[in-house]
Amino acid sequence: FFSKACVEDYVDAAVKQCIQIHLGAADGDILVFMPGQEDIEVTCELIK
Repeated sequence: FFSKACVEDYVDAAVKQCIQIHLGAADGDILVFMPGQEDIEVTCELIK
């Protein structure tokens, strides 16, 4: 998935998109790239 639209909070946008993919897609994995360790940790906590 790629969005051409700018978002104010990319962590929140990534979490929302992961949840949408998880709820609507078949089995599989989701890979999210984040620019820093803190972003990764926050994203993981929000998804949990």
